[in-house]
Amino acid sequence: MLHLKILVGICSTVLYFSHSFFNDNESAMSVAGFWRRALAFGLDLLFLCGVGFAVGTTFKPFLMHYGSDGRLVGYGITAFYFTICNASLFGGQTIGQMFLNIKVVDKNCQGISLFSSLLRSLIVTLPLWLSVLMNPNDDLIRGTYHWIFLAAILSATSVYLLIFNRSTRQSLHDLVADTYVISCKASEVNRQKVWVGHYMMVALVFVGTIPAAVFAMDVMNELKSQEHELTEVRKILVKEPNIKDAALSVYTNVMKTIDGDVSFTGVRVNIVTDDNDLLEHENVKALAETVRQKCNACKKLDFVNIVLSYGYDIGIWSDYDSYGYLFDEDDFNPKQVNPKLSYLDQL
Repeated sequence: MLHLKILVGICSTVLYFSHSFFNDNESAMSVAGFWRRALAFGLDLLFLCGVGFAVGTTFKPFLMHYGSDGRLVGYGITAFYFTICNASLFGGQTIGQMFLNIKVVDKNCQGISLFSSLLRSLIVTLPLWLSVLMNPNDDLIRGTYHWIFLAAILSATSVYLLIFNRSTRQSLHDLVADTYVISCKASEVNRQKVWVGHYMMVALVFVGTIPAAVFAMDVMNELKSQEHELTEVRKILVKEPNIKDAALSVYTNVMKTIDGDVSFTGVRVNIVTDDNDLLEHENVKALAETVRQKCNACKKLDFVNIVLSYGYDIGIWSDYDSYGYLFDEDDFNPKQVNPKLSYLDQL
C-alpha cells in the first residue's frame, strides 16, 4: 500500500509539472514534439493498465479459461481506445493527449475519420500485441516468427521517425494515415515535405532485417529439432482440460565445490491452469510422472521442476499466483519450493 501511495504521488507530481510546462511554453509551432507525444503515450498506457485491472478483477473467473490467448482482450481494448479517442468523434484526443494539450488532425487541421483512426491505431498497437502470437505451440511458431520481426521493424522505424523527422514529427502511423499531432492552440498544420533520407532509412531497416530474420528462423528450426521431445510432451500436457498453456525447457546449474564443479541438469515445466485443484501435490506428481514417462531424455535428468501459475493475462494487466514443486530423481516425492529459485538454491 505504501508503494502504491508513493507511485500515485510521483505520477501526480509529474502530471502537474508537465501540464504546466507544456502549456506555459507553447510556441507558434503547430507540431507536437517528441517528449510531449511520448509522455502522452505513457499516460495512455497507465490509463489502459487501470482499465485492465478493472476488467481483470471483474471477469477473472472467465478470463482464466483462455490462458495466453486472453491477451487478445487487451489488444481489443487498446485498439478500440486509440481508435475512438483519436477520431473526430472525441476531438482527436486520448486522455494522455488531453493532459498534454495536443490532438490528432488531418492535413487540413480537421478531425480524422474512424477509418483513418483505426488504421493509425492498428499500426501503433501492433508491435505491442504481436507477442500474442509467440505461443510455444510448434504448429504456430514457424509461421508467426516473421511477424515478430515485423513488430520489431515497425517499432524501430516509428521511434526513428518520431525522433529525427523534426519537420512534421510524423511517425510511421501518421505517414500511413496522413495525420498530424499538433498543439490544441494551433490553427494550421505544418505541411512540410518529409526529407527523402528518412524514407531511405526506413527502407534500409526493412531490407537489412531480412537476413537477420532468415538466420533467426534457421536457429529456431534447429532448436525445435533438438527439443522435439519437449514439444511433444507440451502437446500432451495442453490437451488436459484444465491446462491452458505449457512450456518446457532443460537447463543446467553448476555448483562450485572444493572437489571441483558439480552440475545438475533438470527440466522446468511452466504450466498455466484455471483450476486450483491442480495445485494439489498428487495432481502435480501426476504431471511430473507424465513428463518423465513421455520424454526419454527427461528420465536421465536430476530433477523435474513444475511451476503452476493460476490466474490470467490480458496483456494490459495480469494476475498470477505461482507455485513451484521440485521432484528429485531418487525419491520422486514433491516438496513445495519458491518458483523463482534455482535447483541449487532449493538444496
